[in-house]
Amino acid sequence: MYGWCGGTPARLLAEVYDPPPRLVAWELDPRVIDACRLGMGLEEVCRAAGGLQVQLGNPLAPAASAPGGFAAVMVDLFIDGKLLPQLMDANVWRTVRSRLADPAKGRVMAHLGPASDEQGRLVPQTVVALNAMARAFDGQVYYIDPPENSQLDVMALTGPLPDKEEWAAAVGPMLAPYTVDWELWTVVDESDFRDAAQYDEEDGEEDEQQPEDEGEEEQEQGRQQREWGDQWGAERRR
Repeated sequence: MYGWCGGTPARLLAEVYDPPPRLVAWELDPRVIDACRLGMGLEEVCRAAGGLQVQLGNPLAPAASAPGGFAAVMVDLFIDGKLLPQLMDANVWRTVRSRLADPAKGRVMAHLGPASDEQGRLVPQTVVALNAMARAFDGQVYYIDPPENSQLDVMALTGPLPDKEEWAAAVGPMLAPYTVDWELWTVVDESDFRDAAQYDEEDGEEDEQQPEDEGEEEQEQGRQQREWGDQWGAERRR
């Protein structure tokens, strides 16, 4: 697991599978580990998950690998509530794929954050990250697009997609509802998303500065691009 996610995935796997799969987790933020140790039962989760090991460090570093590779990788990497910028790079996803024991059959599941912002527009980081995953996994990336105005985030799964009935039976009634509604992601033109997806290097905020001498033509082009993004998001949800 790349990202501890409060221990939720490990807890669910321990409840669904007997014996639970062998797990190892890497977490970027020591505050997450401290919070889990103090109030979220870190030791209990580790015992329930069959001796889960939690490492503090960079999940994308070479050390976050295993001899012989992983059967699967779960990715949940955020900094200050924002998707880790490296996850918008296809080469990073190729590195993650190379750490699978069988890159052709092993799977990667990723939490990519919210699908849309408060105005209902698609979040640029999510779009660019899905494109990057699709390029790294030969177009075999499926995603769950949550309903508009829901509190759910986008999840992505590298394919091919399992048989849904067999998948639902394997994970049991607790997780069976999440084996439906997966759609194949089609790489989209991200030219209208790429600039907006970049974070400011100093504070991690999106760079929203506009050129001081921006002319009417540039302003009109920007307005059209925003409208296109709104329409594209609405059509995709329909």
